[in-house]
Amino acid sequence: MRMPNQGSVVGARGRSLTVAVLCSVLLAQPNPSAREQNNLGIERARQGKNAEAEKLFREAIRIDPAFTQAYLNLAQTLAAQGRFPEAEPVAQDAVRLAPAQASALTTLAMIQVRLGRSGEAITNFRKVIALDQKSSEAHLNLGIAMADGLDMEGALGEFTEASRLAPKSPAALLNRGRALYDLRRYEEARAALESAAALSPGSAAIFYRLAMVEKQLDHPARSLELLRKAAALDPKNADAQYQIGQNLAKSGQAAEAIAHWKKAVEINPEHGEALYNLLRALHSSDPEEAKVYQERFTTLQQKRRISDRAETLSNFALASAAAQDTPHAIEQLTEALEVCGDCPSLAELHKNLGLIYARSGDLENGERELRLAASVKRAEDPDVRRALEMIGRLRAR
Repeated sequence: MRMPNQGSVVGARGRSLTVAVLCSVLLAQPNPSAREQNNLGIERARQGKNAEAEKLFREAIRIDPAFTQAYLNLAQTLAAQGRFPEAEPVAQDAVRLAPAQASALTTLAMIQVRLGRSGEAITNFRKVIALDQKSSEAHLNLGIAMADGLDMEGALGEFTEASRLAPKSPAALLNRGRALYDLRRYEEARAALESAAALSPGSAAIFYRLAMVEKQLDHPARSLELLRKAAALDPKNADAQYQIGQNLAKSGQAAEAIAHWKKAVEINPEHGEALYNLLRALHSSDPEEAKVYQERFTTLQQKRRISDRAETLSNFALASAAAQDTPHAIEQLTEALEVCGDCPSLAELHKNLGLIYARSGDLENGERELRLAASVKRAEDPDVRRALEMIGRLRAR
């Protein structure tokens, strides 16, 4: 599922201007238009300069608060950085301004999928289909959202329709094959995936999925052949390396299996299944090396438990805050931070605690936690920035 392409650069000066010339024109004007800011933001986004693009899109919105495309481009830029909670309200603004614009609805729905809210995403994707029943991509996106919501039969129907509308779409065929695989209709899955492979012979994802189908059909030699092809096409595919190892181990080729499991953990040091298989396989032949993998596996398990517990406590705290039980919310978030250590949720925990402190009137602790959140998080969080600005204004009074 890909975000829609950002709008093309338009305007009186035309598309032939280079970025450097466009920059000089904008800088020379004391009052650049919202459209020019938006166009320059698109160029920056294409160059991978997301921070600059974000500022330009925000400036375009400031100049013209009704400029739908600037909201849409900003939402897509934030989503491209994985900043989905920040991207959603911006996409909602775009939909509010243009409720019948397919690209705005699609962007919002895709963000909602990434936020784990497949029900809302499905509603918005249905609106897109209502605008264009013959859009293969719209049916494909709806199918993906339905699969995320565990409605595999419904997803299969959408993928089938997407394939009918676009018979030469590898993505539609791949997803149809995935749905059939999940429904255990392996022969049909193989047919769909083989058609996808013929259309896209360089896709590691297709060959990997086809290998898993052959595995279920009890064709180990064919499965291994396809896994090797997937690994050759994508040398960073840790799962392919792991599965090659599994296949070799079952055929009694222990040394070769160990080599592939080692490749899997080189690619992904937190590949739990590969670590576990290595510590078991090396237990007798090389106890010292097995011990190293045992320690790594134990550390990984502990890390996952810590992260899960911290996130659970954070969710409890947010529920307490929503119920106006601020002291309990603060207590739960403080415990979550103690449990977390340097877990991936650290910045979000500091942010939530800072916001709750600030809303309760404790500006000193609120500012401290928000600044800790800002120092941990790599990208700027607008919520943190706005809260700190508000605290600064309140203190100035």
